[in-house]
Amino acid sequence: MSKTRDTRTIPLNLNTSDFDCIVVGQGLAGTCLSFELIRQQKKVLVVDQDIGARCSAVAAGTFNPLVFKTFSPTWKAHELLPYLKSFYLDLGSFLNRPILNERSVVKSMKSTDQRRLWNIKSQDEDSRPFMRSALEEKVHGVHSNHGFGFVEQSGNINMLDMLREFRRQLGESSSLMEETLDYGLLVIENDHVSYKGISADYILFCQGLENVKNPFFKHLPFIPAKGEILVIESPELHTQNIIHDRINIVPLGGITYWVGSTFTWDNLNMEKTPEARVDLVDQLQDILEVPFKVVEHRVGIRPTVKDRRPLIGMHPEHGRIGIFNGLGTRGVMLAPYFATHFVDHLYNGSDLNREVDIKRFSARG
Repeated sequence: MSKTRDTRTIPLNLNTSDFDCIVVGQGLAGTCLSFELIRQQKKVLVVDQDIGARCSAVAAGTFNPLVFKTFSPTWKAHELLPYLKSFYLDLGSFLNRPILNERSVVKSMKSTDQRRLWNIKSQDEDSRPFMRSALEEKVHGVHSNHGFGFVEQSGNINMLDMLREFRRQLGESSSLMEETLDYGLLVIENDHVSYKGISADYILFCQGLENVKNPFFKHLPFIPAKGEILVIESPELHTQNIIHDRINIVPLGGITYWVGSTFTWDNLNMEKTPEARVDLVDQLQDILEVPFKVVEHRVGIRPTVKDRRPLIGMHPEHGRIGIFNGLGTRGVMLAPYFATHFVDHLYNGSDLNREVDIKRFSARG
């Protein structure tokens, strides 16, 4: 992959109509792709209407290198994690604020068989770097009949703070167009695209669920999933780790914690449901041994993909139109590595990984 250059500010793009890339969308995918382009000294214009309604703004931003059912590494975990750490540290420096929180994930063991599997896997060469070998019998404020395993090289990013500050800097550098892209005004030429008098080498779509309305990529197999989360306060919990027991409990600072998430593939709207709130509260009451109070209830729609791999690549007929989407529940881990991978493909001609290349799906619709 290409080497990055030291960049501390977005170039001021006042009174210019020529850009290297137009990036549509500024969730996790759009932010990471835009930042990688800026690191490679590319002029970027982001087109995005709103930050509040997207799934990224609701997410806890967690990353975890283990599949909990098998205690095996997640897909490409050994390759992704070095990129993750350096990328988010660079992005935090760029934004002049820390956004990366390295934390253990405390996994509640559910049975003696699961304890036995943990002990076996923690000695396995592939899984060992991510697992603390010794199980803990007790963790303050958390209930378990079978103890706890600690997952290392995990944590979360300050997602909403990252999105807001990156957006602010885009605006200050005249690199943000706050609107919904009008596809009818997009002009596609052999060597560039143009939109409202603005010219660019490429237009790259990072729209999350909004991709279902995109005439260029609507054939791709997105499966929308609704997720609801709670924000709680628990003065007696006193943990900086992420707690996992069917749901995640993620520290947000002070006595505040993110709790979630539910999954449903029905009623795909932005309405909060009493059923989801009750479900999450019931699970919290089973997990926590200390009092808590619900202070907020949020909802988002995730753009999951049939084969659980990102959707990256160029339109089969329009080589100036690309997509970077479908990062899914492991997007915080995937975004840095594959943003770099995609930019390297665009500007250095490297081959895309076949598992993420949209060529794996035929261009229907």
